[in-house]
Amino acid sequence: MKKSLLLIIALMFYGCATHQQTIPITPTFQENKQIILDNSLDSQLANLTNQIVESLSQESKSKIAVIEFSDLNGNITEFGMYLSEELITRLFLTRKFDVIERQLLNQIISEQKLGMTGLIDDESAIAIGKILGVDAIVSGTITDFGTDLKVNARIISTETGKVFGVAGTKIVKDETVEKLMGIISTVQKEEIQKQTEKKEISKEVLKKIEAEKFTFELTKCEMSSGGKVTCDLLITNNAKDRELTLFTNTTSRMFDYFGNEYRPNQWELANKKGGLTGGIFDSICTFRIQSLLISGISTKASLTFKNVTQKANGISLLEVSFWEQESGNFKIKFRNIPLSK
Repeated sequence: MKKSLLLIIALMFYGCATHQQTIPITPTFQENKQIILDNSLDSQLANLTNQIVESLSQESKSKIAVIEFSDLNGNITEFGMYLSEELITRLFLTRKFDVIERQLLNQIISEQKLGMTGLIDDESAIAIGKILGVDAIVSGTITDFGTDLKVNARIISTETGKVFGVAGTKIVKDETVEKLMGIISTVQKEEIQKQTEKKEISKEVLKKIEAEKFTFELTKCEMSSGGKVTCDLLITNNAKDRELTLFTNTTSRMFDYFGNEYRPNQWELANKKGGLTGGIFDSICTFRIQSLLISGISTKASLTFKNVTQKANGISLLEVSFWEQESGNFKIKFRNIPLSK
């Protein structure tokens, strides 16, 4: 009897021990807290990507572009270019979206004169959507708090220009992040330097034409007092060093929106100038001027027209004639040019 009782008690303890071992262990709050607080670079980039993917998926957006992130003033930050590159790669690897390559996007932004940064406006978002056929644009800002970076992303509809999703994360500025910021800072400084050097020649490009291995950029057409209109160009030789000839009064011309035709009376190519004074050619002037254009270097040119009607608010056609030894005679035609006054 006693043996049977002891056996029953032993079996009860054994059953309890077995039952306790099969109960699943739930992670403690502290363990979950450690995961949440993992704000390392790779972890938080994954976090940011997942938030963006969720917003895009909910709105059924499939073709997207990622704008370089900026600081709160709209300036491209040291970390902004790296961040946009990472997001492009990570969004593409989800296999859920078509992602526009960053260099192509930057080229379109430059050509269309769209001031697109992390502080993108409605009109720019809609414009880039029409040009590239994208459904949404991911943009955002980076705030440097010294010990960490706060990243805020916005997902913008290119149909309405409105924000339909947001994402945010915080990244600790550890050794890896600081190193990346240094590398990107060097690249950015080089790009800014190039842009600054070009802006010293011209602040904007109204129209651009590629012809005969030259790039012709119309930077300004401006009317001053007395009906004088000056059109400035920037010519870049995309081949080996070669001579370029600008034909002036005889074949170059301008038409306003009233159909009036004008011939230039002053012209310039590099540091060579010419013009008409009272119908008589200056001693330094001929019907054409020629200059050696160095490969890859932007060279200034301009044409000035007199007695343009003050009512003209734009140029319907600017036709400029050139000659180059291998190409022969060719003309560049710029149409529908705004006329600043």
